[in-house]
Amino acid sequence: LALEDALTNYQRPKMEEFDDNSHIVIRMPNTLDGLYFEQVSLIWGKNFIISIQEREGDCLDGLRQRIRTGVGRIRKSGVDYLVYAIIDAIMESYVPLIISLGEQLEVIEEGILAGHNRRSMELPHRIRKELHYMRRICIPTRELLVPLYREESRLVQAATRPYFRDCADHVMQIIEMVEVEKEFCTQIIDLHAMGLNQRMNEIMKMLTLISTIFIPLSFVAGLYGMNFATDKSPFNMPELKWYFGYPMVLSLMLGITLTLLVFFWKKGWIGDNRPDDK
Repeated sequence: LALEDALTNYQRPKMEEFDDNSHIVIRMPNTLDGLYFEQVSLIWGKNFIISIQEREGDCLDGLRQRIRTGVGRIRKSGVDYLVYAIIDAIMESYVPLIISLGEQLEVIEEGILAGHNRRSMELPHRIRKELHYMRRICIPTRELLVPLYREESRLVQAATRPYFRDCADHVMQIIEMVEVEKEFCTQIIDLHAMGLNQRMNEIMKMLTLISTIFIPLSFVAGLYGMNFATDKSPFNMPELKWYFGYPMVLSLMLGITLTLLVFFWKKGWIGDNRPDDK
């Protein structure tokens, strides 16, 4: 069963105990060819441990160096401590990844606030998806550590249980970091949507102002376009016989336009004259 799970990708992080060995499945971030969370299987017993991963390249070079040089207690402790060291190194590799995603979100936020970032929200949506996937990985990872520090595993010595408890605390901190960045990502998406709505409101306001300006002009033009005969009544548009009638109508339209623009400016609807109480 352990070999079948180890050779089958997309397993949920878990731990299974058999008669004389245990099997742990966790996920390790791999950024050599894009971000990918590869499956790592640990099959371990009293005197052996077998690790199986999907791709070359990982975050365990530092651990290998400690084993070669005998630094610390890695060579003096049992297999259970090595299992802890592998899990802890894998989970610690999530921290710089989360920090990098957070820095990308900060750059996007600064661009939105400065008004220079008009790109789509494809990147924040992708980051939020990755953070959501990391949360789905970390929660069951913390759950599989519980029996390792609660005296529920026969393969874990009493001296090693505090290390697994510390590793579980690290995983909980990673979950909290993921939650913070997810909330930040949601705020950025909402901020971008608010910016789009504000820009749309500005466009609609400008179109409304233009329409408002042309409404009285259309009224004046329509009024003088009715052309009632002046020979039938002295009240039928006597301006048609004025020598400067046409320039006067144009001046009237220009005056209306300028009056409306000044009124809009004083109200703060256009330009930078926007008092707080208006």
